[in-house]
Amino acid sequence: MAITNNGGQDFGTLPVGGFIAESVSITNPAETVELKDGNGLSLGLVTVPGRATMSATVQAGASGVAPAIGSDITIDTIVYTITEVAINESQGDYKRFTLSGLAKLADPDVQTV
Repeated sequence: MAITNNGGQDFGTLPVGGFIAESVSITNPAETVELKDGNGLSLGLVTVPGRATMSATVQAGASGVAPAIGSDITIDTIVYTITEVAINESQGDYKRFTLSGLAKLADPDVQTV
């Protein structure tokens, strides 16, 4: 059986960069550092948020063209830069891509604190 390449099966309602998403995972990491005094006693904790990452499995669509590494996609108003693209094909199944990306950093000149 051939790979179906029409993108007509709506597996989800979340549009990801013009593709229909089957699954999306967004991770917002953080690093927690314990602050200690000169005697090694804990003074408290500081948590520093990390850069959000995303992973999505999307239908290829009618064109069957994968997004380019370095291109941007938007999910819930957050722009992610594509860092990895994997093509997933199974006989008799829909053509899919697995995308990974990092959230774009905001312009430091316009950030508010």
